[in-house]
Amino acid sequence: MTIVDRKISSVDLECCGLEESFCRGSEVILSYIRQLSRLKSHDHACILYESPKEKISSILAFACTAIRLGNICIYLAFNTSKTEIIDTISKENSSVLRKLVKEQLVVVDSSLFFSPEDCFEPDKAIAVVQKEITKAFSMQVFPCVISDMDWALRGEGSVENLFEFESRLNKEIIGCESWKAICQYDISKFHPKVIKEVLRTHPTIIWKGQVLDNCYYMPPEEFLSGRRDQIEVKRWLSHLEDRRLKLQELAENEACYQSIFENAGTAICIIDGAGIVSLINHQWERTLGFTKGEVEQKIHFLDFVHPGDKDAVSRYINVAGKVYEANPNGHEVRLVDSKGQTTYVVFSIHLIPSCEKYIISALDITELKNKNGQLQLYHKHLEELVKKRTRKLEKETEKSRRLAREISQLYQQESELRKQLENSSRENTKFTRFLVHELKTPLTPMVGSADILFEKAKSTEFERLASNIHRGAHSLNNRVNDLLDLVRGDMGLLHLSCGWIDLPGILKDVVCYMAVEFERRKQLVCLDIDFNTPLIWADAERLRQVIINLLENASKFTPAHGRIFIKTTKVGDSLIVMIRDTGCGIKKERQGTIFNDYSTQPKPDDPAANMGIGLHLCKLLMDLHGGDLWVNSKEGEGSEFSFSFPLDKDSNRR
Repeated sequence: MTIVDRKISSVDLECCGLEESFCRGSEVILSYIRQLSRLKSHDHACILYESPKEKISSILAFACTAIRLGNICIYLAFNTSKTEIIDTISKENSSVLRKLVKEQLVVVDSSLFFSPEDCFEPDKAIAVVQKEITKAFSMQVFPCVISDMDWALRGEGSVENLFEFESRLNKEIIGCESWKAICQYDISKFHPKVIKEVLRTHPTIIWKGQVLDNCYYMPPEEFLSGRRDQIEVKRWLSHLEDRRLKLQELAENEACYQSIFENAGTAICIIDGAGIVSLINHQWERTLGFTKGEVEQKIHFLDFVHPGDKDAVSRYINVAGKVYEANPNGHEVRLVDSKGQTTYVVFSIHLIPSCEKYIISALDITELKNKNGQLQLYHKHLEELVKKRTRKLEKETEKSRRLAREISQLYQQESELRKQLENSSRENTKFTRFLVHELKTPLTPMVGSADILFEKAKSTEFERLASNIHRGAHSLNNRVNDLLDLVRGDMGLLHLSCGWIDLPGILKDVVCYMAVEFERRKQLVCLDIDFNTPLIWADAERLRQVIINLLENASKFTPAHGRIFIKTTKVGDSLIVMIRDTGCGIKKERQGTIFNDYSTQPKPDDPAANMGIGLHLCKLLMDLHGGDLWVNSKEGEGSEFSFSFPLDKDSNRR
C-alpha cells in the first residue's frame, strides 16, 4: 500500500537527478510513476504484478517519488530491513537519491500487526498505520506508506482478516485524508479467491501498466454488511445493463461519425503507418474518380500524389503533428485523378490519437486555380487604375498639406488668443477677489453700525433715515456676497451642502423676510403654493439665495401697486417654482443672454439694480443642484422666471 499526496509530473522527474537515475534503471519504474500521476484524490488502488522485478520497481518508484517530494516514506516490511532496501536502491540510482532514502525512509516491522499466536489483527494494523501517519504530520510532512502485502500470507487467519483491514482502510483512513492508497499483490502467491476479494476492495486497479476503473469494487459499508452477495448480484446485473447501454451508445456514435465522414464536403481518407489507404469517403471518390473497392487496402497514398510533390508530402506525413501546427491552413499540393488529370488541393494531415493511423483531408481548389489567369489580368487592370488614382491622390495630398499648414498657422494664432483670454480671465478673477476683499473690509463694521443705528433710531425722527441706511448696507453686503459666490462658481470652488428640505416652507419664510420691502413699494404678493409638495434634496441657504434674488428683481422692476405671483407645481419627476411680475418685461433679444452676462435693464430710481450679477449666480446655483432656470417675458407685460428641481435624489446632484 502506498499513500501519496499529489500528482507527479515530468517536471518533478527532472529535478535532483531523478530522471537520470530512473533512465539508468528500469523503464517499469517510469511506467508506474506515470500511472500514479493519473490517480485522483481519495483513490484507493492496487497494483497486481507477476514477477519480482515488477515488485521491486513499484516499491522503488513510489518510495523515490515520495522522497523526492520531501515526504517521509514508511515501509511496512516483511522479512526486509532498511539496509537491504537502501542497498537495492543503490545498485542503479544516484548517490543523491541514496542519501535522501537513508534520511527519509522509516521501516516498520509488519509483525506488529500480529498477535502472540501469530494471527493477523486488523485493529493493530490500523493503529500502527495511524500512529506513523500522525507522527509524520507532527513533523509537518506528508507520509508515504509502502507495503507489498506479502505479510498477509503469514500466520493463521491472516487472509480472512485482510479484507476487513482493506475495507476499513477505505473508510477510516483514506476516506478522511486527501491521500491516494496503492496496495501491491503478487498474483503468483495469492490464491485466485483472494485476488477476487482484492478486486472487491479496491476502486482502481493498475494492471499491465494501465489504470483501470474497477466495476467489481464494493464500498466498505456494502462489503462489511451481511447482504454482500445480494448487493453484488444487483451490481453485476447493473453493470451488464450499463455495458449494453454503452455498446448501444458506441454503435450510435460510430454511425454518427460514419455519416459525418461519408457526407463531408471535403475529400477525406485514412492511411495506416505504412501509408496504405484504409478508408476513403464519397467526396474522395467524386474528386479523384476512384471507387472504394479500387483504393481501400490496395493503394499507397503517395500513388495519388503528383511526382513533383511526393517528397514534400512524405515529409508532411513523417512529421504530421509538427507540420500541421506550423501550417494550420494546410499545404497546397497536386493529386492525380483516375484520368491522369492534375487536381489541386489544400492538403492537411493529423495523427489519430492512440493508433498508428493518419487522417488526411484534401479540399479541391482546382476551379480556383483555373481562374487564376483571369484574376491576374484583373489584377493588372486594377494596378493601372491604382496608378491613376495614386497620381490624383498625390495632387490632392499636396493640396491637403497646404491646407494643413494654413490650419496650423490659424491654430497657433487661436492658441495665442486663448492664452491671452485665459490670462485676462485670471486677472479679472484676481481683481474681483481683491475688490470683494477691499469692499468687505469696511463694509463689515458699516453693517454692524447700521444694525445698531436702526435699533436705537426706532420711534424717533431719524427712524426713516436709519431704516434707509440699514437696508442699503445689507443690500450692498448681499451684492458683495453674490459677487464672491460668482467668483467661486467660475473657479469651480462653489459647493453645496444638501439635505431634505421643505420648499414651500422656504418660499413662505422668504416672502415674510421681504414683506417690509414689498410694503415699502406698495406691491401685492400672491401665493399659489401646494404645501403637500414632497421634500427635495437641496442646499437650503443657496436655494434661499436664489429665491431672494428673483423676488428682489421682480420687486425692483414692478411699479408701485403692482403684483408679484409665486406658484409651485409638480411636472413629471420635477418640482417647478414660477415667479411672475407685472413689470416692464424684457426685450426678446435680451432673453437669450440674460443669464450669461452681468447687466440688467437700468432703473433710474434704483441705481443698485444696475449691477446684474444676480441672475448669472442663480443660474449657476441651479446647475449645481441639477435643476434649470429659464425666463418667459413680453415687453410691457411683465416677466416670469421659473426654476425646477428633480425629485430624485441621485439626479439632483452634479
